[in-house]
Amino acid sequence: AVFLTEQTEYASMLKRAFHRDHIRFFYDEVKEVAYHPLLRTIRALLALNLKGPRPETMLAFLKAGLLGVEEEEIYQRFIEERHIRYGMFEEIRYFTADPTRQFRDAEEEARYRHPYDVARRVNTIVLERLHFFARRIETANRVKDFAAALVETLRTPTTQNALFAYGETLQAEGEEERLAIHE
Repeated sequence: AVFLTEQTEYASMLKRAFHRDHIRFFYDEVKEVAYHPLLRTIRALLALNLKGPRPETMLAFLKAGLLGVEEEEIYQRFIEERHIRYGMFEEIRYFTADPTRQFRDAEEEARYRHPYDVARRVNTIVLERLHFFARRIETANRVKDFAAALVETLRTPTTQNALFAYGETLQAEGEEERLAIHE
């Protein structure tokens, strides 16, 4: 047995030598897949379901990249600045602008209301997916049922489009190895 601590430097040389000398060998190469948005989404959804809505679980699910939301930073800043925690995510009042507030002009009002509108919309998307998944796994008695609930939760046009876009990005960046894992 040969173990390499630095595969990138020696692996190709060792493979050539074994081939040249007709030595049968098995080359085991670890490929990193944890970065893949689908796996990140599944891990985040499971954590969100297990721990409930809290800043880190909500943001992990959102930032996994398959929800079709582009305003992640606005949402993150909103929940951090307002110290939104735990059950507060489930209450619309924390995502509603003060209706009695007075403004000098329409531009000032739009600047004030925009983060509320974005945060409320994003929060709704995340919670809808969580609640959909939670309802599906309530009756899951077998691993097969649990897996079906995951697939059903993530099988949306938004998720499919995000995965397609991710594949296109990998192809454009020449990430052949990651693209092979993705496909």
